[in-house]
Amino acid sequence: MKLSFANVTSGLALFVALGGTSYAAVTITGANVRNGSLTGADVRNGSLTSADVRDGSLRARDFRRGQLRRGPQGPVGARGKTGDPGIPGTKGDTGDKGDAGALTGDAGGALSGTYPAPTLAAGAVTSAALADSAVGADKLGVIPSAKVSGASTTNGAISWSSEYWDTAAMHDTGATAARVTSRYPGYYAIALSVQYSSACTTGPCTLQIEKNGTAIASETIPTFTSVPWFQSVTAVASLQPSDYVTARIATGGLSAQKSEQTSLTVSWIGRCSTSGPCEG
Repeated sequence: MKLSFANVTSGLALFVALGGTSYAAVTITGANVRNGSLTGADVRNGSLTSADVRDGSLRARDFRRGQLRRGPQGPVGARGKTGDPGIPGTKGDTGDKGDAGALTGDAGGALSGTYPAPTLAAGAVTSAALADSAVGADKLGVIPSAKVSGASTTNGAISWSSEYWDTAAMHDTGATAARVTSRYPGYYAIALSVQYSSACTTGPCTLQIEKNGTAIASETIPTFTSVPWFQSVTAVASLQPSDYVTARIATGGLSAQKSEQTSLTVSWIGRCSTSGPCEG
C-alpha cells in the first residue's frame, strides 16, 4: 500500500490523541514553561504538599492569622533617640479665676503689724499726704498757746500775775511768773504790748523780748512825755521744751501799767524740721 500525506497526518493525530497526555506528564519540565506564565488557577487545590515547598521560603504573611504560634517575647531593645519636639498645640481657654489666698506676713511701708489686720505706722501720714482742707478743726489737737497779763515790773523784768488763756501749762503765777515756758518743740509767734504808767524823759526807751534771758527782738523810741504811752514788739522764735520767753523794759525807772493793753502772748505756729532741732 502506498502511504500518502493524508494517511501520515491522520495516523499522527490518532497517536497524539491516545498517548499525548502521558507524553506531556513525562516530558514537560520547568524549562518548557515560560517564567511568570502559570497562576494559582493552574495549580489544583490541595495538590501541593510540604515536600513541594522549599525550606525557609514561606514568611509569616503567607499564613492566616492564628495559624502560627506566638514565640517567646524577645529582650527589650535599646532606647531609641529622642524624637524632634512636636509642634506646639493650640492655646487652651483661660481657666476660671481661683479663690483669693489668705494675706499673711509682716506689713511694711506706711503700715505696721501683720496681715490680715495691719495698722497705720506711727508718723506715716505727713502733711504732704493730706489734701488741702482735708482735716477739720474737730481733728486738731490743742495748740500750745498762752496769753498773760497783770503786769508788775521789778528791775525792768515784767512779771505776769494772771492769764487770759494757757492751753499747755506754759505759765505759772508763782516763782516763775515772769516766764512763759515752751512744752513742745516748734516755732512760736510772740507778741508783747506794754502800756507805761510813767513818762520816759531821758531816753532812749527800749522794750525787748528775751529767749532764755537773751534779747531776740526789741523796739526803741527816743523819749515820750505824755502818758499813757504804748509800745509793742513782735518776734518768731524756735523753742525747745523748757525754753522760756520773758519781757523786759530796758530803760531804768519805767514801769508797765496793769491794763488790758499790757500782755504777752506766746503761740505755737509750726513744727521744726524733722532732720534736727529747731534753729533760730
